[in-house]
Amino acid sequence: MAGVAAALGRMASDGGLKAAHPMAVVNAANQVAELAMAGHVGWHEASRVFSELHTGWEGNAFSLRSHALILTQLEQMTQAMDYFEASVRLQPDDYTHSQAVVTCQHLKRYDDALRHAQAALRLNPLPEYHLDVGSALVKLGRYQEAHPHLKIATAKLPESSAACLEMGLCLMGLGNSKDAPTWLERGVALGGGDFRIWLLAAGQHVKGNNHTEARRCYDAGVKACKAARASRPPPSAQRAVEDKDSMRRGSTRKPEETDDECVLAEGRALEHRQRFCDWNRWSQYASLEQAMLARSSEERVLTPFQVHLSPRYLTL
Repeated sequence: MAGVAAALGRMASDGGLKAAHPMAVVNAANQVAELAMAGHVGWHEASRVFSELHTGWEGNAFSLRSHALILTQLEQMTQAMDYFEASVRLQPDDYTHSQAVVTCQHLKRYDDALRHAQAALRLNPLPEYHLDVGSALVKLGRYQEAHPHLKIATAKLPESSAACLEMGLCLMGLGNSKDAPTWLERGVALGGGDFRIWLLAAGQHVKGNNHTEARRCYDAGVKACKAARASRPPPSAQRAVEDKDSMRRGSTRKPEETDDECVLAEGRALEHRQRFCDWNRWSQYASLEQAMLARSSEERVLTPFQVHLSPRYLTL
């Protein structure tokens, strides 16, 4: 397959062919991308072919979009956005805008994500694009604007975990602690999120003074975290998979996570019990206290003797 990719690459770099038959060379380059997607050649090879394709030729909307998609596989998101932007300048297209949304979210450029999501929605009023608009608005803290888009998304995409979770987050932002947990739990039931969603739902129940439901959600979060931990491959096997994937993508593996995520879930659950005088759990809490206090301020759980410092500690 490497020989096929090389031949297709030569076609894509042929200046005469670019001038006479631009779509033919784009199709040749796209076939190299298909080979990379199938694992027959590396994404770096596909990127090289598209770089040669766009040398001496500005490209068209399709070639620029393909180049951007390849760069996302190499985790070169900033450069990918340049190609997405160039593509939609030549020819606005809802699919290209939607892929730009995903890339902007990776980059945490939520203003740009909103701009592309709104452009996609104008071109094609799909419920998925309402979800993209709503999600970007939630990330920007514009919950009132997000809500009608998420109402459409959840109505049209009832099996979408993402739509349910975004609606839950939106309702949290609107201060609706009664309905927010329902949507968060629905999102988890549909396979979205992780144990942290249970902790968010529990925090909303605490705000609504519904401590029985809060305890149920905390316990579900602990159970979900332990199940996820048990299903992971051994650390050595996981590192091998990550290293192989990093080599394929041309990226470096992120530093190994050292904190036990279940400490967060267990700490939150035990803290809730301590606050409401379930003192028979003191020994369990004490065993986790040092690990919890060592976490970041956003994920830290206070000792039972600190919980009255501020009302804000009653939420996540």
